[in-house]
Amino acid sequence: MEDKSTEKLKSSIKTLQTIIYILGALIILYLIYFAYKIIFDSWSNQNVVAGGMIAMLGAFISMIGTRVKSIKKEIRRREK
Repeated sequence: MEDKSTEKLKSSIKTLQTIIYILGALIILYLIYFAYKIIFDSWSNQNVVAGGMIAMLGAFISMIGTRVKSIKKEIRRREK
């Protein structure tokens, strides 16, 4: 991170936040699909796998959020 300029870091934050929004939208769409499958189909083992996919997307959002926080911390450190 030291070799990147502050402007590039700010650009990285915008890109990562866009990815977070996209993943959040995917989670919402997946939850809607998951609810549809549960309501109109019978319960199956595939529904458990679907729950795992939702958890995985949530973990990705958490990891990217951690990266955004570290970049923001680096920007604040440089501005001092």
